Amino acid sequence: MEIKFFSFRTKIAVLFGGMMVLVLGVFAGITLWSIDQVAESRVQKGIHEAEAAFREVRASIETSARDSVNTLAASNPEVRAVLGSFSAPSDAELFGKSDPSDPGSTKILDAHNILGSSIPFLPVFSRSPVFAVLDSQGRLLLDKQNLGNFGQSLSSLSLIQDALANDSAYGWWSPSDESLNDLGLLPSHPKDAIYQILGVPVSVSGKKEGILLVGTAMNDDFLSQLERATRAQISVFRDGKIRISAFAKERLQELEKVLRIQTPDVLVRFTLGEEKYLGTFVGLSRDSTSRGALQTDGFLIARSKTEELAPYSLLQLQLKALVALALLIAAAAAFLAARWVSRPLATLSAAMAEIGRGNLAHRVAVSSGDEFEGLGDLFNSMTAGLEEREKIRNTFKSFVSEHVVNLLLGNTEGIKLGGEKRDISAFFSDIASFTSHAEKMGPEMSVAFLNEYLTAMTEIIEEQGGLVDKYIGDGIMAFWGAPILSQDHPDRACRTAIAQVQKMDQTFESWRNKYNLSHLSIRIGIDSGKAIVGNIGSTHRMNYTIVGDTVNLASRLEGLNKAYGTRICISQATRSQLNSTFAVRELDLVKIRGMKMVIHVYELMGYNGQNPDLEALVPRYEEALSLFRARKFGEAEKLFDQCRIQGVLDSPSHTLIRRCQIYKNNPPDPSWDGVWVPVNQ
Repeated sequence: MEIKFFSFRTKIAVLFGGMMVLVLGVFAGITLWSIDQVAESRVQKGIHEAEAAFREVRASIETSARDSVNTLAASNPEVRAVLGSFSAPSDAELFGKSDPSDPGSTKILDAHNILGSSIPFLPVFSRSPVFAVLDSQGRLLLDKQNLGNFGQSLSSLSLIQDALANDSAYGWWSPSDESLNDLGLLPSHPKDAIYQILGVPVSVSGKKEGILLVGTAMNDDFLSQLERATRAQISVFRDGKIRISAFAKERLQELEKVLRIQTPDVLVRFTLGEEKYLGTFVGLSRDSTSRGALQTDGFLIARSKTEELAPYSLLQLQLKALVALALLIAAAAAFLAARWVSRPLATLSAAMAEIGRGNLAHRVAVSSGDEFEGLGDLFNSMTAGLEEREKIRNTFKSFVSEHVVNLLLGNTEGIKLGGEKRDISAFFSDIASFTSHAEKMGPEMSVAFLNEYLTAMTEIIEEQGGLVDKYIGDGIMAFWGAPILSQDHPDRACRTAIAQVQKMDQTFESWRNKYNLSHLSIRIGIDSGKAIVGNIGSTHRMNYTIVGDTVNLASRLEGLNKAYGTRICISQATRSQLNSTFAVRELDLVKIRGMKMVIHVYELMGYNGQNPDLEALVPRYEEALSLFRARKFGEAEKLFDQCRIQGVLDSPSHTLIRRCQIYKNNPPDPSWDGVWVPVNQ
């Protein structure tokens, strides 16, 4: 599937356009942000002014009520005497009975009559739907709604208690409140009406001698009055519900959500429909410090930010049009610039495509007279270098492994003698009795056979990630673990050995007919461990190879196959690192000449289940080997003799039988530990 990218011309257009849009976007963004900030600042100022005006309206109602009663008390001795008498027992005889706590006292009745003849003439009495006078103990002296209603104690009401404790108190009463039904202070209709009640203490001679209750109906007329004074939209909420509002009814449900986001001392921002607002909450307390505090009863004063931004809508449209125009100009300029720039790049791109297809002889001609022409010259130099490098690579690959070629060509510091210690698996293979085969085939046929044989074996090694070190006549030396690191190099070496044996078995018939061979067998030795890997040789000629005891032992193991009649011998170090898929048996305990070590030699029989008959002999062979090492040579000989496949004696067992016979006639030294020292290694 072909992957398509944006052309360079398109990218330049995007770059120019993007830079223009970025600049204009930043400018437009800063401008719009500034407009928004100015609008918000004006709305905030308006909110604060509206809140101040709202408080002034409330204060004027309170002041008017207080001044009216205080003026009446100051100008009317009877009223002053009525209020003052309830805290001055010495004046009690002015009103009959001397017991001021008796609700039926003539003092209460006389006070009611005196106030009833004076208070109704006050302007505040006539314009307030709720008006009542109480004494300092909270007893009702006068009620506008029921002039015959007096003497009741209202001291349990929280508003009365707050009024006596402070300069004033606010509360909201409604005919729907069951606790107020029996008091008769409110108009009975409508039931859902809300009244803002102001409780104002009345002072006589500097002492609070009574309480004046003045109620204002919370209705549309009241809101209109407040909105005219504050130039804001006001909503009344009680118990967390909107009761009266200047907003449309369909917005009230959204507005009630705003009540749940009240934040102390912070203006609240909210949206109704598509219009944005700023608002503040004012509770019933007249204390200014309560602004913004979480309230269940109070007022929401709001102003529209959207209306404040309306005069700037034309500027916003102009900014958008300017950005669109800039986009068109940038696109046109980018297109013209892209045509000029992209031509030499297109030429270079086509040349690179030729190189990608393997045509390293291709050269590019750019004559733009600028940096692109220099880029073309550099491209040609690079291509010439690649062509020369590829020639070297192809030549080297005919003599050494491709991994080594890549290692040499990738060495920027030059090729140096030396090596490093690495974990590797060394591999040696050899054709049994090849000298006699070569004599029968003759030189020309021998070379032809070797080329075919070594090609097949080398392909298997390289398929498993191995590196052919060298060919030694018909022998092959290879290794795994360098230069490419691999943790499973023992497995790879053993898989290679099994595959080569199978290849020999599969192709023997064709090779026998082609090269006149009577039989053909391969012997392989593998050891795993530390070895020095690197460039070894002279300063004029060197070889990437491995040296060390691991290499020597692998070579000796290849030769040991002849003594046991096996095809693949591996060391204990290799055996211990193999996974469980391989079928392995121990052959013997051997002392290698020229080396201090005594090693356990194992036969790699193949994969588990590949040779079931041979694998079935393993337990019996191991038992016989244990008897042999225990110097029980007669018993061992009998068991070894039972290690047969279809009547044919197993080759390693045959070798050990001969040794048992020798030891029965000539027992080994008492210090013998079961180790065999081969005569010819």
